Amino acid sequence: MKKTLLVIAMSTVLAACGSSGSSTSGKVIDKPGQTTGSDINKPADTNKPADTNKPTDTNKPADTNKPTDKEQSVKGFILSVDKSEKFGITDVKSGSIDEIKIKGHIIAIPAVDFDGTIKRDEDGGILQAVTGTKYSYMRAGFNDYLEGGSGATGFFSQGYVTPLEDMKRLPKDKTLIYKGQATGGSYAEEKTVLGKSELIVNLGNKKSVTGKLFDWKDSSMKNIQFSAIITGNKFEGDGTKGYFFGKEALEIGGVYNGKESVAAFGAKKQ
Repeated sequence: MKKTLLVIAMSTVLAACGSSGSSTSGKVIDKPGQTTGSDINKPADTNKPADTNKPTDTNKPADTNKPTDKEQSVKGFILSVDKSEKFGITDVKSGSIDEIKIKGHIIAIPAVDFDGTIKRDEDGGILQAVTGTKYSYMRAGFNDYLEGGSGATGFFSQGYVTPLEDMKRLPKDKTLIYKGQATGGSYAEEKTVLGKSELIVNLGNKKSVTGKLFDWKDSSMKNIQFSAIITGNKFEGDGTKGYFFGKEALEIGGVYNGKESVAAFGAKKQ
């Protein structure tokens, strides 16, 4: 079964469910007692009382989910079809976690929860964002942009990457468990389905991520298992690429490109 059939079939199945003072100059003649420009000799009004009665807004809650300056960099990966109709992983080129650029098309990712069904976006494409509002720092899912028959298909995972300083502070004497969602498709079934994700992170000498994508809904698709090596706030290996997202690596996500199947996933630290 050629991989191009997966793209055609995905589009068919999903469709069924459906941008950046002036100054004037002149000759000025100074007269006695006259200054030019701003009046620098005018004394400051020091008698004006300070407004001490203006209330401060002490009741406004702090936005604890807003990323810090160090987390503003949006990074991730897109698993999309290239000109030779093969799946390939490329870096995310986006300034926001709430939009994804696939084969030249910028597609908005609605900040809503998905109930497991496939949604159609306002531009006519198919969107299956498995993370929804459950995640503060990342988005992951699948999109098949159908407008004009472009067939721009992509599995994606992106977000505000964890600062390297935070990664260094994570515990190295115990494993971290992440659980979440996944979306994927197999070449055998040629359709996109939803599943679950579970990852075990070891930050000791090994510095690895061991992952499993499983429990695919309405599908006989095989479980996906992979092992990847951590470098900084990124991991890669066994056809998988991904990042840690948010402060203290609260979330994780990536894409998978295998011989029998492809997928995108996101998960939260337990």
